[in-house]
Amino acid sequence: MVKGCSTPLTTFNIMSNGDVILCCNDFSNKLILGNVNDLSIREIWNSEKYQEIREMLYKGEYKKISGCSTCSKVVR
Repeated sequence: MVKGCSTPLTTFNIMSNGDVILCCNDFSNKLILGNVNDLSIREIWNSEKYQEIREMLYKGEYKKISGCSTCSKVVR
């Protein structure tokens, strides 16, 4: 069970320049997980960085994720 927010587990946000951000609420693109011009969607989705974020969400450690600690959409 996810504690916090499940958005990063169910969505994949690609910006017009190819950058993949964690969440559509990351308006300033603070957390870039890769770029689809350099890596495949599969490679980015399965990357170590993305895996670490998912693990933090499952543990309820969303406060450690840039942007998530102050997000109003996080279920506390």
